[in-house]
Amino acid sequence: MEKTDLTDIRNSLAIVLGENTGDLAVAIRRLDHLKDRAPGHLGHYLAKRSYQKAWIHLEGGDPEKGICGGRH
Repeated sequence: MEKTDLTDIRNSLAIVLGENTGDLAVAIRRLDHLKDRAPGHLGHYLAKRSYQKAWIHLEGGDPEKGICGGRH
């Protein structure tokens, strides 16, 4: 995965989670587009739309184990 893809994921997650302003629909479409390129757990979280877990993972944390549920 390219560094620019990770930057796009981080920026899109920030919009979805309300950390930044932006077009929510565009951010979700971007995450849906990048999920197949994302490695390991990050790809899983994005595919399940578990955006909070994806954010925690990107920040170097360890998201709680359990059912991945999307946050829209």
